[in-house]
Amino acid sequence: MGRFAIGIGQKVSILEQALHIRFVSVLEDSRCALGAQCIWEGNAALQVQLQKDGLEPTDYILNSAARYPATLHYQGYSLTLNQLEPYPQAKVPQDKSSYCAWLTLDKDGWQPQDAAVGQ
Repeated sequence: MGRFAIGIGQKVSILEQALHIRFVSVLEDSRCALGAQCIWEGNAALQVQLQKDGLEPTDYILNSAARYPATLHYQGYSLTLNQLEPYPQAKVPQDKSSYCAWLTLDKDGWQPQDAAVGQ
């Protein structure tokens, strides 16, 4: 099990597992902004792409709201969105290029030091 951060547009490669994870984009960020009053929690939805060496990449959507999937399953791995930063603030425009996702990858025998982050 390993937790890691990945910026928008970045790719994390788990070299020993031949697994590549790319944070493609933020599709939606309707989370209730700090300093605002909201009737529901909102949701942050992000697109990630997973690929094992020799296979075509597969796109998935991960969500922050409990009512939507926060975990995906791919080729014996589970990837979970833990947090998306920065959290929105009322009356402050969000620069989409500044997003960073905290994810957890689970698979037997995987250790966090096996990851390499790149563009």
